[in-house]
Formats: sequence, structure tokens, C-alpha cells
Amino acid sequence: MNIKDITEETGWDLVEILKRVNSFPRVTETITEEELKNMTKEELSNLLSGNNKKIGIEE
Repeated sequence: MNIKDITEETGWDLVEILKRVNSFPRVTETITEEELKNMTKEELSNLLSGNNKKIGIEE
């Protein structure tokens, strides 16, 4: 997804998205802007809902 799509989907600006995502206890590695850009809509949704199995995310 591009950043515009991500911000429209969540209603948050990029800084807020990164701050929230990286504050999740299950996030073991910092998620970067580039990683957000490379996520699909499904991956982003799973990350925000806690159902992600991506590297850097603990279950």
C-alpha cells in the first residue's frame, strides 16, 4: 500500500501509525516507513488487529 492509502485507511498520519504500530508489545523489531509501504492491505489489517505472522512480530 502507498502511504496515502494507509493514512486514509486508518485515519492517522504516518507518524501516528508508526508510533502506534511500534508500541505494540508483540512488535520485536521497529517497523519502518518502507516496510509499511511494502505491506498489502491485508498485512496492515492483520498487524493492526494483532493477527500478523510477519518477521519481527511475535504471536
